[in-house]
Amino acid sequence: RQNCIVVLWASYVVGGGIRLMKEFLKWVDSRRIIRVAGIVPDTDEISSRALRLAELLGFRKCGGAYLLYN
Repeated sequence: RQNCIVVLWASYVVGGGIRLMKEFLKWVDSRRIIRVAGIVPDTDEISSRALRLAELLGFRKCGGAYLLYN
C-alpha cells in the first residue's frame, strides 16, 4: 500500500490555500495506488479554518493528523 503526506504547503494569496488543497485532492484521487493521504499540522502556524476546510473536503481527524482514505 502507498501513502502520501503533505509536509508543508503555504499560500500568501487569499484563497490560494483552498486551491492547493483541492488540487492535492484531485492529484490523490487520480492515483488509485495511494490509499491514505494526510495532513499533519505539527506547527501552530496552520489556521483552524484550514483544518476545518480539510474536514469539509473529506479528511478525517485521526489523532493529530487529518487523513483522507482513497
